[in-house]
Amino acid sequence: MSKDTPAHVGRGDGPRTGANGASRPGSPVAQALRDLAPPRHGRTFWSDLDTRLADEPQLRLSPRSAIRPITQPPPVIDDRNLAGNLKGDAPARPRTSRRTIVAVAVAVLVLLLGIAALQGPDDDVTTTDSTPQTTGAATTGSDSAAPEEVAPPVTPPPGTIDPAAALTPAGVGPLVVGTRMADLQAAGVAMQVDTSTFEGTGGTCYDAKVPGALDLLLRFRAPDGQRRAEDPVEGVLTSVSIESALPTSRGTDTGLALGTPQDQVLAAYGGVLDDRPHPFLSGGHIYRADAGNGTGIAFFTDGQGVNRISVGEMDSIRFLNQCG
Repeated sequence: MSKDTPAHVGRGDGPRTGANGASRPGSPVAQALRDLAPPRHGRTFWSDLDTRLADEPQLRLSPRSAIRPITQPPPVIDDRNLAGNLKGDAPARPRTSRRTIVAVAVAVLVLLLGIAALQGPDDDVTTTDSTPQTTGAATTGSDSAAPEEVAPPVTPPPGTIDPAAALTPAGVGPLVVGTRMADLQAAGVAMQVDTSTFEGTGGTCYDAKVPGALDLLLRFRAPDGQRRAEDPVEGVLTSVSIESALPTSRGTDTGLALGTPQDQVLAAYGGVLDDRPHPFLSGGHIYRADAGNGTGIAFFTDGQGVNRISVGEMDSIRFLNQCG
């Protein structure tokens, strides 16, 4: 190509020849692009661009593992210095790292543990000793003890007879002399009737026991105004007794019990005792003390000590097999 040949000769966008051989000029846009010189940026171009981009933050997701907890949000990165980082001539802006936060927290925890280890046990003692003292049973500081819990008193079920309950002229516990068997059962006292004595006397005088107090001998009589009880539950409690054949620690309300010397019985009641000879024991006695209201207490002896005690109606405790 000669020196005088136009620059566009040989290019696809240069002057073209028409059908009649005449040339026609190229596109104005193509001509302008041909004449456009490459841009020449100043030394501060990239710095100015970084400043402009810093005012327009963008959100981008950083690459990470495809599997993550659904509760962990995707990380957010700040691309305000992206242009400077790509160019390599601008320093990256500092960011607070999660590792840095964790490291600071661990350092604070270690410092607190060190302070606690250096603190001596005397510091705690000083704190407790400063508590004002009180008089009486109460104590102060760490010496004070919590009051012991007192268990509530146990209430026996209805009809229960306390094994330590004493005999009185009126009976023992819920066994009140003069009460019908049916009423005692209604109050919760279980009864075991001695059918042999009930049938043998035709319901006029018979014995019974309480399963929870087998040391007691109960005697029932026919109801008032009747010669006999048609049913054992109709009977009336006439006496309660204890005897040496059924060992028991139960005694009387005056402190006398089975095995008490005969002389102590005489000393306890003086001259108010009704003395009768024992029908089966030679030298034995039956000492009765009238308590009023038709009731009393009787001590049966063998001449040396007490071997039976009966309380109840005076006529019933007069003899061993008496019902009045």
